[in-house]
Amino acid sequence: MSYFSTFIGRALAVSSRASCYARRKKCADILDIVGNYRVTMGKKYRKKGLSNPRYSKLPKDKYSNTAELEIRRYVYGQNEPKGNSRPEWESRPEIPTGTEILDSGPIEVPTNIINTPWDSNEDYLRTHYELLREDAIRPLREAVSRIRTLPTSTEADMGNSIGIYDDVQIKAIVLASRGLAVRVSFSLERVGKRIRWQQSNRLMTGSLVALTPVDDMFQTVCITAIVAARPLPALEQNPPQIDLFFARPEDMEFDPGQQWVMMEERSAYFEADRHTLTGLQKIAKEPFPFSEHIVGLEPIILPPAYLQHQPMANMTRVFPDIPSHEFARLDILGDWPSNPWKQLTPDERDEVRHITPPLDDSQLEALQRILTKRFAIVQGPPGTGKTFISVAALKILLNNISKDDPPIIVACQTNHALDQLLRHVAEFEPDFIRLGGRTKDVDVIKKRTLFEVKQADDTGVQVSGSMLSDAFKGLEAIGKNIRQLLSPFEPGNGPLEEKFLQGLELLTEKQYASLRHNSNWAVNWDDGNNCGIEFWLGKALKPVRPQSFPDYFGVEFEEADLEYEQLLELEAENIGRKEDDDFEALGGTAVLVADNYIGKSSTSEKADPEKLLEDDDLYEIPSKLRGRVYSYLQHKAKMIIRDRLREYAQSYAQSVVKRKIGGWERDFVWLSQQKVIGMTTTGLSKYRALISSLKPRIILIEEAAETLEAPIAVGCLPSVEHLVLVGDHQQLRPHTHVRQHEGEPYFLNVSLFERLVKNEIEFSTLNRQRRMIPEIRRILKPIYGNLISDHPWVKRLENRPPVPGMGGVNSFFFTHEWVETTDSLMSTCNYYESDMIVGFFNYLCLNGVRPYEITILTFYNGQRKAILGALLAHPNLQNKFFKVVTVDSYQGEENDIVLLSLVRSNNKGKIGFLSVDNRVCVALSRAKRGFYIFGNGELLSNESRTWSEVVNIMMGRSKQEDPRMRIGYHLPLHCSNHGRKTFIECVPERSLADISALLAALKTVDAHVLRLSKRIGITLGTFAKMVNHNLSSGPLRPGMLSPFNTRKSTPNTSPFISSSPSKSTKESGPSHVLKLIDVDTESESPKLASVEELINPLKSTVINPEAKNIGNENPQAFQSKAKKGLNHKSPRANEMTVIQPKGNSQQSGMFSSLLSKQANGAPQSTDTQSWDDVAKEGKLIDFD
Repeated sequence: MSYFSTFIGRALAVSSRASCYARRKKCADILDIVGNYRVTMGKKYRKKGLSNPRYSKLPKDKYSNTAELEIRRYVYGQNEPKGNSRPEWESRPEIPTGTEILDSGPIEVPTNIINTPWDSNEDYLRTHYELLREDAIRPLREAVSRIRTLPTSTEADMGNSIGIYDDVQIKAIVLASRGLAVRVSFSLERVGKRIRWQQSNRLMTGSLVALTPVDDMFQTVCITAIVAARPLPALEQNPPQIDLFFARPEDMEFDPGQQWVMMEERSAYFEADRHTLTGLQKIAKEPFPFSEHIVGLEPIILPPAYLQHQPMANMTRVFPDIPSHEFARLDILGDWPSNPWKQLTPDERDEVRHITPPLDDSQLEALQRILTKRFAIVQGPPGTGKTFISVAALKILLNNISKDDPPIIVACQTNHALDQLLRHVAEFEPDFIRLGGRTKDVDVIKKRTLFEVKQADDTGVQVSGSMLSDAFKGLEAIGKNIRQLLSPFEPGNGPLEEKFLQGLELLTEKQYASLRHNSNWAVNWDDGNNCGIEFWLGKALKPVRPQSFPDYFGVEFEEADLEYEQLLELEAENIGRKEDDDFEALGGTAVLVADNYIGKSSTSEKADPEKLLEDDDLYEIPSKLRGRVYSYLQHKAKMIIRDRLREYAQSYAQSVVKRKIGGWERDFVWLSQQKVIGMTTTGLSKYRALISSLKPRIILIEEAAETLEAPIAVGCLPSVEHLVLVGDHQQLRPHTHVRQHEGEPYFLNVSLFERLVKNEIEFSTLNRQRRMIPEIRRILKPIYGNLISDHPWVKRLENRPPVPGMGGVNSFFFTHEWVETTDSLMSTCNYYESDMIVGFFNYLCLNGVRPYEITILTFYNGQRKAILGALLAHPNLQNKFFKVVTVDSYQGEENDIVLLSLVRSNNKGKIGFLSVDNRVCVALSRAKRGFYIFGNGELLSNESRTWSEVVNIMMGRSKQEDPRMRIGYHLPLHCSNHGRKTFIECVPERSLADISALLAALKTVDAHVLRLSKRIGITLGTFAKMVNHNLSSGPLRPGMLSPFNTRKSTPNTSPFISSSPSKSTKESGPSHVLKLIDVDTESESPKLASVEELINPLKSTVINPEAKNIGNENPQAFQSKAKKGLNHKSPRANEMTVIQPKGNSQQSGMFSSLLSKQANGAPQSTDTQSWDDVAKEGKLIDFD
């Protein structure tokens, strides 16, 4: 046995020495890199072409053309004025530093000027830079300030827009072509919920985050970073992981043992503003075209310089079917022709109308302005053809440029609008390219994205003198050195070797020798291979076990923020991916790091490691203190490696810039061959260096009134001679992150378009709409007055047929008093209203309307999610298409039928987003032939002039044209199959569930004190019927109450009630008895109440659902609490009851007489009928 033990011992020693030898060799390689880094690094990398280009001359390469040289000069700032007198803001870092985030003092933000000219270009650019930067970083600064004061707060304490992540640890350094990143894991403990990462806006790629050591909590230390990637598989593991780019190379960290806390402010998305900020810094050092109009408000606008030399234009692309040679060669600066369509005979018009849509007079005037003014502004109210006139102008401009002219740049605020515009361009111009972002148009636009065009080109474009080769060589060389540098911290390694520590000058030669030759060590040293520090540490060496995190299975999910496609579009647009399908991945090589061992130390021992290390013989240090000494050496080694890593990070960043320049130089070859290049307004800033090299002369921007002023200013490159802005300042305004920046004195949400129009700079307005039927267009009168007229095309029934099932009622305002609530994200919603809309959606489908012909619009994301959930749960709507969107995301869109959910209904006079006329304008103008509004008309008419006028318009219909009002408490229907008229009013079943739960909470129900909340909204007679129906099967229990259908003996599961004039509960009177049950004892209360006995005491007060002793609370308290409504959760959409229309005894003014004035009359009796019955009597239509 002893022989066997000896054999095993020798074998283990040999194995240990072999392992140590491999580690020592690796250690020697590291020391080659680390040892004399500062002396050799400069010489070594200057030979490799890795010197900092910011402080050197341009590389002496040969260029294929001057455009490539221009890109390098732009990036390196060699075209910029020299000297140290430049303003401070022009040299601020691209990403805010930790110092900015920690700044707790007052931030001075300049005020914006919107009514008078600016004093200078510098004042204008500086102000917009300061405003935009503050808008981008203030939310995060305020979040950090709050957590600094309350360091243990959870997300629920801080507010739903703040993300707090504990236990952040670095797991790897990622060597990617986009930069040097760190991969971190983190905990969701402070979130308190599971996250659906596919639908969450947490830690979006490009988001700005702040990190602090866990023992500092932003008191003195703050490091900023940008989310580099959020791969879904990594996020869904436990713990989740993401990749980060530190703001500066000198902030680089790698210590896997350091724990951090990470914060984000989810309401702001820094990446969207980042490129615009750098663009403003660039344009401050360049010529600023159009500044006389943008800054100086000069009203006189001249023709473009290129047009003054050659004013002749061929306009036959716009008028190809006009039998005249007048448009083949026209002096567009001379006498502009009258509308050519008016010159045609009626027969000639009929011949060409089906080929080319005619231009009305306002469109022809707008076209003239676009073509003949160097700075052209065109306003287009809804449906008047903004895109149509932009496309017409592009046709003429493209028909008159030469082969050598640069491409025309077109830009839009949203990806959807850009795709829409480029689809039109594709019909007459094949040579176009789309830059950046995702496109849903896979048939046309996707094939013309820059990535796809390069993939399809097999010619293998070569650029002489390109930086790409040098850049990739530099990245590879630095990456190799980083891998070697971090190899002692690879997972699975032993403790740090004594040779490594000596090479870092943390151990002296004598200390190193003491570890190798100590006589107390039992291992043979003859071969010179040792792992002496392990033996020296002995039991003081402690392996680090992987951190464990709680399993969140069973914890409720956080509500989704965004649909997956919305998230993809937002991230892909701002980050830019090689491939759309790989938007989450950063790529590159991950160098894993870990603390494999740490030193044990006793908290009772207070010895100073530095003092202990003064001894030449480390074995003189007591065993119980060696763990503390090793931890000290380990920490010092990390600091040295970190400093070396930061120097590598600087060189790596330089190579990344070279790679970006080299990529742009290659992209220039493809782009210079195109006639049109499309991008979003964010792309104007993001690709500014590349666009600048193309030297474009013409830029056309659609949705200009929805775009912040700064991105458009950044798009004014020195080469641009002709700028066209198309939009409508009456619709959506630009978005800001900070609400206070929208109003006086900052006015950040006032677009350049709106500012110039309101300062009376020349502009044209389109005034004939081709979208809405006249009765819908009239609703826009409070906003546009008499500016808009109808094109004859929308008056023809074959073009705009009536809505099926509505009997010619193509617009209606269903008004109600159902009280609003908020969801878990504090977004306002109204579940009763959402259920009403879902039922109406179902009814329209049963009458033959295709689901894709209906859009449901709402002002609140909480309501959007409530409606979408109810639609998905509806039994008749399984596997159907739904378009449920917020108003803010629907500008530029349209559909045949629009159902608008207004949501707001309260007794505080608050209407929120509904008070913003720009949003209201969009909401009212999306429908082509059917428009139905659902909301509290009385509240809105009292709180908003615009809504008051809308209500008046819908009440005061012209008797000659259509005598029926378009507003009421009952939605009038007209069955397409039977011609039967029905009036609808809805109460969801969830109210009955509330009643059931309420009764269960009361031990004895006294008929004389029971009150029903007005919010519950059912008539008491119907309530009594429901209770009697359910009591037939036994005593009342929680949850027993269900809808009762008076026409059938089975409970009704219809989503609506319908009523037609007939007999009702009023005739049933006392014959329906409500039995009052003691829920605990399941015995009948001695009191029996008839319906009339129940109703009479309930007329003046309402129940307090939270009262423990209902009889002791005064009526005023009941009334106050009842107004807040019952706390409930939304059920499935089909779980609703049917009741008769209820009276509205508290209506005032206009609304007090509404029911009596309503044409066709409100139903005067309460015999109820379900929507299911209506559907069964008709023909169920398959609308797949």
